[in-house]
Amino acid sequence: MIYYFYGKERFLNQKKAQEYTEKYKNKYPASLGFYAFGVENFLPDEMESAVKTLSMFGENKLIVLQSVQDFPGENLDKIHNLMKENDLINHKNIFLIFTAENQTGEDLSKKHDLFKTLEALTQSANLSQSSKQSTDLSPVKLRAFIEDEANRLGLKLNSKLISLLLQTGADISTIANNLQMLSDFQAQTNRPIEEKDFADLIENHIVLDENAIFRSIDAIASGHASQALDIFYALLQKDNEAIYSIWGMLGYFLRNLIIVRSLLDEGGEKEEIIKKSELKPFVVQKYMEFSKNLKMDQILKLHTLLTDLDVKIKTGQIDGQTALELFVSKVSSMLKK
Repeated sequence: MIYYFYGKERFLNQKKAQEYTEKYKNKYPASLGFYAFGVENFLPDEMESAVKTLSMFGENKLIVLQSVQDFPGENLDKIHNLMKENDLINHKNIFLIFTAENQTGEDLSKKHDLFKTLEALTQSANLSQSSKQSTDLSPVKLRAFIEDEANRLGLKLNSKLISLLLQTGADISTIANNLQMLSDFQAQTNRPIEEKDFADLIENHIVLDENAIFRSIDAIASGHASQALDIFYALLQKDNEAIYSIWGMLGYFLRNLIIVRSLLDEGGEKEEIIKKSELKPFVVQKYMEFSKNLKMDQILKLHTLLTDLDVKIKTGQIDGQTALELFVSKVSSMLKK
């Protein structure tokens, strides 16, 4: 059985993969072998062993393959061959979950035959058949997502506050961070969120510093990673909750960098990029400068790392300062190559 979740937002793909993982863990509480692979930890031999080695007790196996668009071709070959050789689409004891993000608009089916096979699956949203499912959200579904997340967090938001959240233009991961920030504030104050709270917590944090992000990346690009960390430390010293804003702005920075890098790769000139990206001229200039030092696959890997660290922060696996240090270290090492 195979499930394929795809869309622009890695956060939503991860959420859907986690939802299905929990369903299977609940369905087979005592007999489910679980394997999770990403681009950094994928081992072809381990994948093959997971597929081909069934226990004497007829153990069920769940294999999650995250952000497969980043996997090198030889690994995609291995996965695709294992799928065909073992008829995994129809297998009754092995369940595969694939997630893939397509932030640049590239047709993944042209990248590798694995994606053609996954694209051929039927649209569905249940456990009874192999299926594919888009996680992209329409404006109506995005609003529903905010309402559902707010309810899950016990956060009381009126329609005006939800509209204000939508107007920030943030991606799903940043919206989720903002909701968590509002929830923490509600718990601390023991009262419902008001519009002035939104302005203090969200709008001011957003303004807080695209400049700080640019300064920190400038410092890293100049070989001064410690200066970049000093900028972040200063923000955190002013406000412990600033980690949510920093993380949101880093995500915003990388998404725009993906757009600008993509347009540059297509041969776009500055004026065309300004028009298509809808960014201010001086901002586009900064992104063009950063783009000279990073290839598209490196930027996408940084975005994947950022999302992974974001999940670890939210689940208490790592603190915000350590996550920032890891991220800055990774960017610094990429720029040195």
